[in-house]
Amino acid sequence: MEAIILKENIEPYATQSLISRSRRFLNEKKFSEAFNLSLKVNSRPVDSDIRAEARLIQAEILEKEFISQSVKTTESKFALVLSMKTERLDKAYTAYTSTIKMSKNTKIHEQALRGIDRLYTHFIEAVSTMPLPSTLSSTDQAALKTELGKMTTPFIAKKLENIEKIKEISKNVDSVNAVMWTSLSVEKTVAPRLSFPVSTNLTAYLPNELKNSSNDFSRLPAEFTEKKCDAKKATASSIGNCILSKKFSPAEKLALQLTATKENRSMGLYYLSVIADLNNQHYKSLWFIEKALALEPEISMFLYQKGKIVYTYDGIDAALPFFEKSIDLKRNSKEISLISGLKSFSDKDFITAADEMKKMSLEEQDKYNISILLVESTAQKGNSAEAIKLGEKYLSTYSKNIDMYLELARIHEEFPENTESSKKLAIENYQKALNKSENVDQKDWLKRKISYLSEKS
Repeated sequence: MEAIILKENIEPYATQSLISRSRRFLNEKKFSEAFNLSLKVNSRPVDSDIRAEARLIQAEILEKEFISQSVKTTESKFALVLSMKTERLDKAYTAYTSTIKMSKNTKIHEQALRGIDRLYTHFIEAVSTMPLPSTLSSTDQAALKTELGKMTTPFIAKKLENIEKIKEISKNVDSVNAVMWTSLSVEKTVAPRLSFPVSTNLTAYLPNELKNSSNDFSRLPAEFTEKKCDAKKATASSIGNCILSKKFSPAEKLALQLTATKENRSMGLYYLSVIADLNNQHYKSLWFIEKALALEPEISMFLYQKGKIVYTYDGIDAALPFFEKSIDLKRNSKEISLISGLKSFSDKDFITAADEMKKMSLEEQDKYNISILLVESTAQKGNSAEAIKLGEKYLSTYSKNIDMYLELARIHEEFPENTESSKKLAIENYQKALNKSENVDQKDWLKRKISYLSEKS
């Protein structure tokens, strides 16, 4: 199917397919291939909003080149190395800003702004700690150090301005992954951020049968064996297990066979949407599911699939109506229960949120990044002791999760059972987070936070 789309140059699916290929090159660290393909994509005669992700890929590669460039040098080449570093900063910055201009998607804007923040952070740190030539006298070294400090001053101001832009745009996106540590007061705790799972973490709903008169499709078990992917039988079991075993080519051929008959056409289109989605061909996936819904508008798993795809590009608010319509899948689908729990947390219905999230195993809590929200919901409904037990149980398996240490420290501060012992336990958790942190700004905040609590009467 992808080959046909590219051959016939069917837009915007052809461009989206090429962007997905470029992203795969980037993930495989084939930077030259990724950059060159993204250049070709950006020369295609399609709307700039569609091409923006290709420009974002270029920006990410230019950022990697900028960060990897060493600033260690000799006296004779000092100015040249500094100039090259600044030039690479400018190239990466220009790529990110042009991405923002091209795209209408707030998630793309946020990614670009966070990229710019990383550029500023690295440049300030690299210049501030730039090794001084040993051939210079101590007086000249001190003078040069002062000049380098002056050079970073405007970038510190730009970084703060950019942080405000991230804060503003983060109000309009569903996932905020970074705390602004430089502006966070030590008098405050780190409140958990509501983060809906990325759409790729929501698994496809693969039915056990092709037809069900009551719209109560049972779900195909996640386990599969090689024997079950039978490329000669266009059955729900065979197609589903081909997909589960990532044998997308035979699955696609079987799905196309289904579209040849009126009785199974909608289901064939549904499977083609699932396959395209799993191959990161989102526009193509959306096209197939909309065709399926035009034929069968009330099939709940079709609505779930559309919600999953819409979520990728337009956010959770646009996707929720489709998820809510498919709520009858709830008894068979943990994903719907997950969405319900997250929506309840957003509405501050912590009792429902805790009940829904408790249905998840520790592994699923980690996969969907909801363990901290479960702990917070439990504390908010008045049971801080149970909340702490849940957090400690999670850390017994996932001991590297810094955010959980921050959440436990928050519980001890905000919901103390004993003022003095709770303060001590909060400090202990902040110290554990500090020991594991690799983020410079976060470590600085944690040191100040520990000092603040230690001195607090």
